[in-house]
Amino acid sequence: MADHLDIADALRQLQVDLTSHFDSKIGELQSTLITMNGSITTLSEQVSLIEHRISANEDKNSFLQDKVDDLENRSCSSNLRFLQIPERAEGRDTVDFIQRLIVLLLVKILHLAREKGELLFEGTKVFIYPDYSATPLEKRRMFDPVKRQLREKNLQYSLRYPAVLRVNIDGKFTQEEILLI
Repeated sequence: MADHLDIADALRQLQVDLTSHFDSKIGELQSTLITMNGSITTLSEQVSLIEHRISANEDKNSFLQDKVDDLENRSCSSNLRFLQIPERAEGRDTVDFIQRLIVLLLVKILHLAREKGELLFEGTKVFIYPDYSATPLEKRRMFDPVKRQLREKNLQYSLRYPAVLRVNIDGKFTQEEILLI
């Protein structure tokens, strides 16, 4: 019977020892979890601050990109783009070629603009447009279906910078602007 009591006492002592051991380990885990929770809270606050700063920077970048596009287009708006000029027509002196080309075409340009005819250079149809960057060109292209219908109805129209369509109706110009969000 004594052996039986010794085993029961040993089991109770083992239970007490295990409970004490588990309690100390659980206490260590709780302490670690509290520390980790504090670190996670701090990290969460930092991530939130970073997200706010990134959002503000994205807004600023968007504003600056719009500003750069506008400045680029204003600086290019006096430039001309000549399309479909035959390859190597300029020879060795591009500046001299452009000067001669413009002088040769200027009277034709003014005359043809009145007649809405074709502008040809050495038998090739030439188009002259303001030189804009991609953003206003995309906005202007949105008017293409409307411009096609206006031409079919022989209505006068013009495009103003950056993307404003003006239509002559009964001698008065109306205007619509394309805004990209």
